[in-house]
Amino acid sequence: MDSYLIHDANAGNNFKIMMMIQKEGMKGYGIYWMILEFLRLQEGYKADLRVLPILAQKMRVTVATLKRFIYESGLFRVDDTTFSSPGLTRRMGPLEAKREANRESGRRGGLANQQKIRQGMQSDALAINKTNKINNSPSISPQGET
Repeated sequence: MDSYLIHDANAGNNFKIMMMIQKEGMKGYGIYWMILEFLRLQEGYKADLRVLPILAQKMRVTVATLKRFIYESGLFRVDDTTFSSPGLTRRMGPLEAKREANRESGRRGGLANQQKIRQGMQSDALAINKTNKINNSPSISPQGET
């Protein structure tokens, strides 16, 4: 489930998104979610700005429209070479923390299993009577010697 995207059911009620919908219409809402879906699959939830022509073509909008949308909507963070969604990064934080905790738990469990296996290999070995001593102890049988 690596492509899981947390989506708030009330995302359309976010002030910035309402303003964006008022300006761009529902087409803008679709562009927004397509961008988030793309960013979700990127390392660190950020993408190189050079990908905008490809995204624009995929979304069937002009590069200028997509750039304006990303730069002016207030929904994205843009630096010199990349863009990201602070909201997406924030929403994915708990999922990433849970996955990391599960990885660590699995790692610790695997180490514990390996240790048990190693200990089992040592304790399950047959004891070797190196002196070949014969047991001359008296019998504890009720009939006496057998």
